[in-house]
Amino acid sequence: KNGAMAVEAVIFFNMEKARELEFRRKRGAHLFSKMRYLSAQLDAYLADDLWLRTAAHANKMAAMLAGAISSIPGARLVHPVEANIVFAKLPEGAMECLAVSNILYYPSGPRENREVRLVTSWNTTDKDIDALMDVLR
Repeated sequence: KNGAMAVEAVIFFNMEKARELEFRRKRGAHLFSKMRYLSAQLDAYLADDLWLRTAAHANKMAAMLAGAISSIPGARLVHPVEANIVFAKLPEGAMECLAVSNILYYPSGPRENREVRLVTSWNTTDKDIDALMDVLR
């Protein structure tokens, strides 16, 4: 979930669980006759630490977003920001502005809680954060 299309890598430390995944994958119809396209993505993704750079960027953007949200009166972080996801409780006015904006966000819990989940990615920019903050302020 860090830049590849239709590709996820699953790492197992318990080989018994790894064997079970093969059957679950087949049961879910995840059987591709040609894996070259998917494999080429992972090959590029793992080369030269691209995956680390893209993940580090997403995490940096989340930290920036968390800091900006913390500066809004009445807003607070619901959970510590440890990756590329920010859970925040926003003031009612900010929620109303967010609801009519073109910014994609995910409500977290009932609407009256005013909690949202905001996700940054490998292609989130400072301008994206600034645009969101303009809406929230």
